Formats: sequence, structure tokens, C-alpha cells
Amino acid sequence: MTIAEIAKLAGTSRGTVDRVINGRGKVNKELEERIKEIIRENDYEVNGSARALSMSQKKYAVGVVINSIGNPFFARVKQGFQDSLKRWENFGLEIVYKEIRGYNEEEQLAAIDEMAARGVNVLALTPINTPRIIEKLNSLTLHIVTFNNDLHLDKKFAYVGCNYVESGNMCGDLAAMMLSGGEKVAIVTGSLNTLGHRERVECFSSRIAKMHCDIAIYENNDDDSLSYDIVKKVLCDFSPDLIFFSAGGTTGGLAAVEESGKSVRVLAVDETKAVVDGMKNGLVAAAVTQQPYEQGRMAIDLIAQYLYSRKLPRHKHNFTKNLVVLPSMVH
Repeated sequence: MTIAEIAKLAGTSRGTVDRVINGRGKVNKELEERIKEIIRENDYEVNGSARALSMSQKKYAVGVVINSIGNPFFARVKQGFQDSLKRWENFGLEIVYKEIRGYNEEEQLAAIDEMAARGVNVLALTPINTPRIIEKLNSLTLHIVTFNNDLHLDKKFAYVGCNYVESGNMCGDLAAMMLSGGEKVAIVTGSLNTLGHRERVECFSSRIAKMHCDIAIYENNDDDSLSYDIVKKVLCDFSPDLIFFSAGGTTGGLAAVEESGKSVRVLAVDETKAVVDGMKNGLVAAAVTQQPYEQGRMAIDLIAQYLYSRKLPRHKHNFTKNLVVLPSMVH
């Protein structure tokens, strides 16, 4: 397929299609989305010689804002980034990291501004869902890729990561098998300002609604120290029958459970060392993982394929698999 054929299908000019392909803006949003959909459906990419020329002459920087400080989950995401980068760095691709802790709005805004000032070509981030973050990202002239956590965003190029609705439903079904009805359930999550965390909590809660449980929700900002303090207090004041760790901070939270010596069923997400160790010692009943390594690898591959071949992702939402892990499956 040629640019002229794309333009004909979209009912526009070749110049407009070229502006969309090269991210130069000044195109009506509805028309831009229609052009992108035609490109995705027809698997369009520039011809091989043009791609080779682009590779030999262009250097690109991908700015990554990642909530990785104090959160071991993101070590596997970063490994995926780096392994993908090995395929592309000879072409001039570079990853510029800005690592932050938790889900503080001001810190994330400052990190976004820093990346924009450094002149990156694409911004990839784990965003929080606040009006100021959305406004800031929509004001940028960069391609935006969200990973691990998504955001309803006009300027989004693609999302790579967990299907949180599916994850919440799966965790809720697992919990329902552990409950008889009327128990106390504590949900310990990262931040309800994070779209994925909120979706997972809401879907989990809806799946056990028929159990008529007493549900309490706590936010730990994916921080192990805070999680330890919260869970220690919850065990004393609320005395839950089941605790669902639905985001980060699991290491601290599990330490509080183990220290208490109380008999409480535990369900978790992510296959971190703390969760695996918890399964081995009988503390964690089950977990639902989201393939963090694949999130990192796929995100950089999609970005590089666009930068060097102008090949748009076939799908705007690129989900990794949610997988159930049981104690019998860990070694």
C-alpha cells in the first residue's frame, strides 16, 4: 500500500497522510485517527530502502518515566527495555530514564517536564490519572506511549501492559473460591488515582459482591514501609479473613502478615520474590502475574518500529497475558 492509496481511502491528501505518519500534527483528530486505522488495518510501513536510509541517518531518544524506586516489580520491566534496546541501539536508539517513587502528581509532572526539556522523541510512562497529568500530556508535541498503567488520553500512541479489568476479575474469582460468605476482606492497593489499580480493585470487588463481604480498601503508594504500617494496623483493627495485595508494596505488607502470626488468606498480584517466597512458606495462596518483562520489551519494540519504519502499532492497546500462579508452580 502507498501513501496515495491511504490518502484515497481516508478522503484526504498525501501531504496530510505524511504529516500523520511523521507525527507533525496540524491534522483534525478524527481524520488522524481514521488515517491511523487504515494504516493499522493494512500493516503499512515505508519501503526497505527508505527505512535503511532512516536507520543510517537518524538518532532517536525515548524518554521513560518509571515508578521504579522502591518497587521491585519494575526491575523486570527495565530488563525488557534493555533487551529490546540491544536490537536497536546500533541504529542510534537511546533510552533516557527518569525514575521516581510512587504516584505523587508533582513528581510525575516534574519528570514529564524534564523529559520534554531533554528533547526526547517519544515519551513512555506509567501515568497517574489526574486532570493535571492528562492536560500536561495532551499539551506535548511528543508521541506518548503508556505502559503498565494506561490513561484515557487524546495524544496516546499506544498502551502496552496489563489488562486490569481481566486481572481484577481473575483475582476476584480466585478470592471467591477461598471465601464462604460474610468475611472481612482488605484490599491493599497502590493508588486509586492510577487507572489500572482502580480498575483492578473495582473488578475484584464486583466479582465477590455476591459473597456479601465487608470490604475495606487501603492505599500504600506502592511503598513497602507504608504498606507494612498499614497492614500491621489493619490486622489489629479490622482483622481481615483475606487480604488482597492488588499492586506494589507487597514485600512490606507480607512481612507484617508473617510477623503477626495470624491466620489470614492472602492473594497477590505479580510474581515478585516476596510473593514467590510467600507461596513457598504457605503465606500466599495464589497470585495473578502480568508479564512485566514482556511489557518492557514490547513497548520499546513498538516505539522503534515506528521511529525507524513509520510502522504504527496494529493495536492501540497491547495487552500482556494475565497468568495464575499457584504454590505448586513455584520452585
